[in-house]
Formats: sequence, C-alpha cells, structure tokens
Amino acid sequence: MAINIFNHSNNKEIQNAPVKGQCAKAYFYGRDLRLEKLFQSFEGQYASITTKLMEGATELNPDELLFLKEFAYLQFSRTDANVKRRALTRIGLDELTHKGVEQYRKEIPDTSHEEMLLSVMESYAGTRHTIEDLEVALLENKTNYDFITSDDPAILTNRLCLQRLGGRATGTASSGVQFVMPLTPRLYLICYDRDVYIAPNKKGFLIAVHKKSDIEALNELQFIRCENNVYFRNWNDLNRIKKSFSLAQPRRPQSWINFWSGIQTHTANGYEYFRKANTSELASSGHRIISYNSVLIQPSKWISCLPSCNENSFSDSFAGPSSFQPPA
Repeated sequence: MAINIFNHSNNKEIQNAPVKGQCAKAYFYGRDLRLEKLFQSFEGQYASITTKLMEGATELNPDELLFLKEFAYLQFSRTDANVKRRALTRIGLDELTHKGVEQYRKEIPDTSHEEMLLSVMESYAGTRHTIEDLEVALLENKTNYDFITSDDPAILTNRLCLQRLGGRATGTASSGVQFVMPLTPRLYLICYDRDVYIAPNKKGFLIAVHKKSDIEALNELQFIRCENNVYFRNWNDLNRIKKSFSLAQPRRPQSWINFWSGIQTHTANGYEYFRKANTSELASSGHRIISYNSVLIQPSKWISCLPSCNENSFSDSFAGPSSFQPPA
C-alpha cells in the first residue's frame, strides 16, 4: 500500500511512498518494546474497523464507536510532535520559574525522549475519562474532494471558546469541544459536545457531507496542525493541496504553547490577585504565578454540518487570532 506525501518543511513531494514506516521511528516507545506491542494490538483493532467501514459497513456497535474515539485520543497524545511540545513546555516553565532567581535552580529539567514519552502517556491515562461524554459520528465524504491527513492528525479545537470566549484556555473537558481525526479519504471521525452542537442530518453514526467547503474546512485543520508531512491519495491533487497549505500557513502558530506570568497585586478576603507581569518584573524575585495552555487551532471557517444548538451565538468564520486569556 502506498500514499502520496507533501513535505512542507522542505517543499518536497513524494509519490507512492510506502505507508509502512510513516509517522514511525525505531524504538520510539522504548527498547523493551512493551508499549510498542501494546499499541500494535490497538492498531490492529483500528485497522479492522476502518477496513470494515471502507467495505461499506453502515453499522458499528457502541464498543466500536467508543474504540474509535479512544484511539483518536491516544493518537492525539502519542505523536512525535506532541512529545516535542511536552519538552518545550517543560523548558519554558523552568525558564519562567527561575527568571530572576537562577541561583535557586537545583537541576536542569529532564526533557529526554523517554521522560517526555512517559509524561504524555501519564497525561493520556489521567485524562482519557474527559472524552467519555463526547458524541461520536463519522463524516461521510460525498464530494469529489478527498480528506487529507498528516503526521499529527488528531486535533482538538473549540468553536465556542474561540468565537464567544475570546480564546480562553480550554481542554478536553471544556464546554464546546470538538475532537476530530481523518480515518480514510472518505471518512472523518468527529467527537463533539452534544450540549453545544447538533447534527440534524445524522443517520445512525453517519453524517453525509455534500459541501466542498466542509471538506476544505476539515482539511485546513490538518494543514494548520501538521508538523512536516501532509498525506493524500490522489497525486493529481498535489497542486491544489500545496495551494491550500499556502493559504492556511498564516494560521500556523509559531508556538503551540502559551505561557502566562503574573505578579501579585494585592490580597483580599483570603484571595490573592495577580496581573500580567512585564519583562522587568519577571526579572525580579517578587511573588508571581505561572500558567500555560495549549494554543487552539483557529480555522478560517467551520463545517456547516455541525451547527450549534443556538447558531445565532456563532459567526460563520473566524476572522483572526484572539489575545490570550489566562485560566479563570
């Protein structure tokens, strides 16, 4: 089996590359291969379900739908890009913590691959319950445009947060979450907050997508999120994919992590109050607080087949990046 690749980092195209070995590194999960073997069983079950779907299955049992959701969250957690982001987060927090008080640093943080992989897997295990209440559906592509995928395919975003809450820090347990991952060129997994969004055309677990603009909106998420590689089926789509990536590129953030540092202003009624610290205040040794959050993908448009329960509360597009709000 082969796939086509557009590597945007080197502006390189590869036709009919073998699927085996993509998004894989030797001993990525450790030399004892215990995690590797565990994930192989998950990947085998995932392959079985996607094969069933590609063969035209119109029914999946609840356990299969649950597995797809949990597998997507595992994929979200275990990519090489996410492991690298975890290392950058630890380095950034260490630098902010010791800014102006470097003499108190006892050791350099461990950002080895083994340590960061353990960290993201612990985070996965500790947070997987937060996606339990998300509704699961498969978007069925009825257009002549394929879904694409990438080397960082599982994506968390939140239309409610971006359009009504100013981009405030959010996570998988937040109201309005959307969690998506392409399965095949014709099927796209979407998990969503049923209290915020509705799927009026959903039949069973399928939502038919007839608008090319919806396919473009989902593909844009992959263009924004991918680390290096975009994967696609039809080589004739190459020029369109490169053009679409170019249009999405301004929405690719320079960093996927936002740090926030505040200094204490006063205390009242047993509470401490902080405001954002400036550069000189960060260099001081005064009392301060540090937080961070992941940057949400901010697409140029949203899919029309998953409107909100109160569509008047949303706009059709997202005009531009919002300013960071620290967690409440």
